[in-house]
Amino acid sequence: MLLSFSLQAQTPCRDSLRLAMQHGRVLVRNVALRDSLLKIRLETINILKTQNLELQTQNDSLGKQSFVFEHKHSKVKKQRNILFGILLIATFILII
Repeated sequence: MLLSFSLQAQTPCRDSLRLAMQHGRVLVRNVALRDSLLKIRLETINILKTQNLELQTQNDSLGKQSFVFEHKHSKVKKQRNILFGILLIATFILII
């Protein structure tokens, strides 16, 4: 009975710790340690935000470059098809 009582007493603490970890909360009784952890968390969030913005600008740049490349590729394809058609017509003219 003592064992089951101690397990029941630990369960809410474990559950609250698990929930805090899921939701990103900091559960620390020492105020200085808690403030330090919150400061580290804020710095981490700010670093992630700046990296996210950098990645978004790089992604936009790559999207524009991809559009230009696709346009040039389709233009080269059209020119190749036109040259192939001219070559085919010239071959038929030489045969006749």
